[in-house]
Amino acid sequence: MIEWFKKYHIPIDTMGGIIATGITIGAFVIAYGQYVTQSKIENERQAKQAYYDFMEISMNNPLYSKPGLRDEPLTDL
Repeated sequence: MIEWFKKYHIPIDTMGGIIATGITIGAFVIAYGQYVTQSKIENERQAKQAYYDFMEISMNNPLYSKPGLRDEPLTDL
C-alpha cells in the first residue's frame, strides 16, 4: 500500500479531502433519508388526526353525516 502511494505521489492532504468529501456526501444522504421518513410519518399522523376529527364531528352532529342517506330511494341517472 505504501509503495502505491510512493508510485503515484498522492499527498495525504488530497486523500484527506477525498475522504472528507465522501463523509459529507454520506451524511447528506443519511440526513435526506431521515427527512423523507419523518415527512411520511408526519403526513400519516396528520391524516389520522383529520380522520379522528371528522369522526368526532360526525358523532357530535349526526345531521352532518347524513344518517338517512341509505333510506332515500335511488334515482335513475
